Parts: sequence; C-alpha cells; structure tokens
Amino acid sequence: MNIQQTGISFNSHINGESYQEIRQGSREIKKFGIKFKTPAYFAESKSDFYSVFPEPKRVMMNLLRVCNAFFNSDEKIEKEDYSAYRAWLEENVGVARYDLRTMPISVERAKAKFGFIGEVNYVIGKDKKFAKLTDALLSFSKYANVGGGRTSGMGVVDYWSE
Repeated sequence: MNIQQTGISFNSHINGESYQEIRQGSREIKKFGIKFKTPAYFAESKSDFYSVFPEPKRVMMNLLRVCNAFFNSDEKIEKEDYSAYRAWLEENVGVARYDLRTMPISVERAKAKFGFIGEVNYVIGKDKKFAKLTDALLSFSKYANVGGGRTSGMGVVDYWSE
C-alpha cells in the first residue's frame, strides 16, 4: 500500500512559537490545570527514587530547566531568579484538586518503573510575582513534555490557565 492509498494528507504543517512569542502571550494567571496524557514521573535529586505526584515545584522547575536548555544566553533565567522562583512556588502555588492514577511504564529507556496519568488543578496565592512566567512555562510544556522520559514520549500534557 502506498501513501496515497491510505487517505492520509500531508498538506498539514506544524505550528511553533518562539520564546519571545510565548513570553509576550503569557498572562498573570490565578489558577491552572494540567492533564497528564502519557505517564509522567519526576526524578529525586541524588536518589534512586522517583516521585509519582506532580507537586507544583517539581512540575514547574522541571519546565524551567528544560526551557533554559533551549534559550539563548540573553534569554536564560538567571540563577538568582531560579532560586526566587523555586521559593515562590513553594509559598504561593498549591494543589486544589487531583484525579491521578499510577501505572506501569513500558518504555525500555525509562528509569522509573511507574508513572502517573490524570489531571491536577493548581491555585496561585495572592503574590503574583511569577504568575506570568508560570503561564509561559505552561505554554512551553506543549512542546517539551514534563518530567523524566520526555524524549521517549512520556509526560505529554495539555493545560489550561485563567
């Protein structure tokens, strides 16, 4: 069977956004939700263990690290802002609701044996200092995935924010 016989059209294109477009389109959000469509997990620093719960700090700091790997030197988040953002997340972003389940991971290269899928809703407190950065990182998540095994198709997410 050749490609014409399948009925699949290749006239589509892939849309992308520059970092500047993502940052310019970001808003000062009050809450957001993430739907984990494929299994996700987060590595524990200097440990053989993995987290299967998407705490705000784990999710957003993971995205920030991945973003910084792609940024030009003038776009990177500075180390002192990195620490300030981590502290802000710990003090100002919480889990409002979640509906998650764990499942075995069948990707050979995955370091964890289990991941989670499902939905989580988060709320941002009164201090909105990094709310726009959070919205920008969430926008980036649709291109980068979240957590361990991202390049193997793990941690694919959809999100909403308001």
